[in-house]
Amino acid sequence: LSQLTENTDWYFSETTPDTAHTTTMATNTSVSFTPPAGSDWLVMGTNHVLIDATNINAEFRINAAGTVTSTTPLLSQEGKDTTDALVWTIARVYENLGAITQTFSAQVRDDTATAANNSDYANIFALNLEKFRVHSQAFTDATTANLSNTAYATNVQTLAIQPQFTGDVFVFGTHATTQTVVATTEDVKSRLQIDNVDQPAGGTEQTTASYNINRPSDATNRM
Repeated sequence: LSQLTENTDWYFSETTPDTAHTTTMATNTSVSFTPPAGSDWLVMGTNHVLIDATNINAEFRINAAGTVTSTTPLLSQEGKDTTDALVWTIARVYENLGAITQTFSAQVRDDTATAANNSDYANIFALNLEKFRVHSQAFTDATTANLSNTAYATNVQTLAIQPQFTGDVFVFGTHATTQTVVATTEDVKSRLQIDNVDQPAGGTEQTTASYNINRPSDATNRM
């Protein structure tokens, strides 16, 4: 970021007070700005949740208001015990924003009639992708039903990019997983490949070192 200008090319806000959740979405921190017309922006949010009740889901989302009005991505999960401290990061690219005020908020709540959990840190970060020579993004806000039980047989997202010069390319992906029928023996794993091959070249880490996603404990979880 040293070659970019804060509060022009990128924006960041964070908060650290220990705040009790309520049962409605509340903004922990946010950024507002007016971007150049037609620009694409990467927005990332992080929240640190202190679990106080294992039967109540804490929820975290990015709320967008401006050219795009959206409340996804959304994460929903309860803790395994009351000593849990969960760090969540979610991200999305918002495309073709207009030259009007855009507000992106990191919001939290508990999903039951009685709230119990707390958050003691949150941040929101926005980066103008037009500052890169080339960028590409894809976002699907729809369900991919019935994941295959064959390892990595379900492709949930794909995109293409054509670099102008030989060099390094930064690539990352995220997805949300739910289980309508919770099975204590089922895990979800994912990997990200370039041209259907693990990268860096010659390695197999994307496949062999892929970790299990935390197994949902009930059908309300979205992780």
